[in-house]
Amino acid sequence: MKKLGLVGVVVLMLVSTSFTFAQSVRTTSGVMNAVNSSGVTGTFTITEAGANDIMVKATFKGFQPNSAHAGHIHMGTCEKQGAVIFLLQAAKADASGNATISWPVNHIGFDEVLGNPFPFYIQYHQADSPPGDAVVCGNITAATTTAAASGGATSLPTGAPASGFGGNSGEGSLNLYLLGGLVVMLPFSVAIYGVLRRKKNH
Repeated sequence: MKKLGLVGVVVLMLVSTSFTFAQSVRTTSGVMNAVNSSGVTGTFTITEAGANDIMVKATFKGFQPNSAHAGHIHMGTCEKQGAVIFLLQAAKADASGNATISWPVNHIGFDEVLGNPFPFYIQYHQADSPPGDAVVCGNITAATTTAAASGGATSLPTGAPASGFGGNSGEGSLNLYLLGGLVVMLPFSVAIYGVLRRKKNH
């Protein structure tokens, strides 16, 4: 009976631990300031989406109504700018000049995008194609918090490249990895429980 109870405790601990980790992700937020007297401002949030993936969300105001604007993650800072590293979703303003984006980016980990070993920043431009001058910019800093995950895989926006340098991907969700591990381990725990129970009954 003690052995059976021990197996049950192990199963419960496995379920509880996996559920706890699956519900916790790291996130950081920042402010985007107007550039070149554009009057455009915004905020962004970057969320850990896997070992080598992030999700970028941003909101803007002050664009020209019904306009579109290219955006990127650059290496460097708004004050000391560098090359484009990742393409972001174009910001498409509504009739009031407001816009939102939600875009998964792969091939960059959460710690890396926070400036380890190089700093990065987010910048949007006056048009979509060609982008033109910058209108809003925000440095990505290392001020992180922990937040509850919404659950489920992130969706891949229309037109997002599946992989490659500077690409984007909805795969690699930390939640799915952990829950997948639970699905694999749970049947083994149940099987061990059944074997020990049969031995005791005999």
